[in-house]
Amino acid sequence: MTDTLGSLSQEAKAFYDKNLLERALPILGLAKGGQARSLPANSGNQISYRRFNQLSTATTALTESVTPTAAALSVTEITGTVQQYGNYVQISDAIDMLAIDPVVAEATDVLGENAGQSIEEIIRAELVSGTSVIYPGSVVSRATVAAANVMTLAQIRKAVRTLMTNDAQPFYGDRDETGQGGLYFGYVHPRVWFDITGDTTVLNTFTYSDPEKLYTMKLPNLAQVAWIISTKAPVFTGAGASGADVYGTFIFGKDAFGVVNVGGTGKFQTIVKPLGSAGSADPLEQRATVGWKAFQLPKILNNNFMVRLESAVSA
Repeated sequence: MTDTLGSLSQEAKAFYDKNLLERALPILGLAKGGQARSLPANSGNQISYRRFNQLSTATTALTESVTPTAAALSVTEITGTVQQYGNYVQISDAIDMLAIDPVVAEATDVLGENAGQSIEEIIRAELVSGTSVIYPGSVVSRATVAAANVMTLAQIRKAVRTLMTNDAQPFYGDRDETGQGGLYFGYVHPRVWFDITGDTTVLNTFTYSDPEKLYTMKLPNLAQVAWIISTKAPVFTGAGASGADVYGTFIFGKDAFGVVNVGGTGKFQTIVKPLGSAGSADPLEQRATVGWKAFQLPKILNNNFMVRLESAVSA
C-alpha cells in the first residue's frame, strides 16, 4: 500500500537513523536482559554464545609433595545463524505540497516503534520455549490456571528461590559475603503489575516504609527482582481453565539468554530510498520508501537461570 507521505531528503538520513533508534530502544526490554553479542561487518552470519561451566568441587585432601591433577575448564557454546528482519512504508510525492504535519519524521517514529516491537516479539518467541515454569498456589499446568489464580508475592519468591538454588548470578549487582544482595531481572505485563502492587504485603510496604510509592505505584525492586513493565510480556489467550487468559512473567539471572546487539552500528538501520531512486521503475518519481532492518538471533543459554511465572489477572 502506498501512503500519502512526503519525499525524503537523503541528507536527513542520519537524523532518521537516530530518531528510529531512540523510538525503538525503550521498547526493547527483553533485549536489555540478554547476553549481548555484536556482529562485526564481513564476519559471516554465525553468532556464538559461550559460557564457562562451573568446576567440580575439590573435596579430596591434597597429598604432601604430590601435585594434584589439574581441573579442566569446559565451555558450553551455542551457535546459530543470524536472521535479518525489517519493514518499510512506501511514500508518495503528492503530499510534498499538501502536508501539514512533518510526516516523514512521524513515519520514522512509527517505524521505530514497529522495529522495537518486532524485535521484542522475536526474542519473546525464543524465551517462551523455556521449560522452568512456576504456577500460582497448587496449580500444576497452564490449562488449569483459573481466573482467580492471579500473581502473588509468594509466586515471585518461589521463582527467586529456584534461581538461587540453581546458583544463577544476580543480573544487577553482586552477592555479598552473606550470600545475599544483587537483583534478578523481571519482565512483567501491566495487568500482572496491577495484581503484584495490590498484594497486601506490597501495599503494607508502600504504606509504612515508602508511602510515596502509593502515589506513583512504581513497582519497586521487589523480592530481589528489578522489574521492567511491558505489554510484550507473553499472553496465552484462552489457554487457562474455562478459557481464562494466562499471562507469562519472566525472571532471569545473568547469562540466561543471548541476543544480538541491535543498538550497535550496522545492526539496526533506517533504509531511505528517495524519490527517483528506482529509476525506470518509477519514471515519474512518485514513490520513495523509508524502512528499517536488523539482525537478531535470541538463544536460551541456560534454562536453569530463567523462570517463567504463569498466572491469570484480575478482571
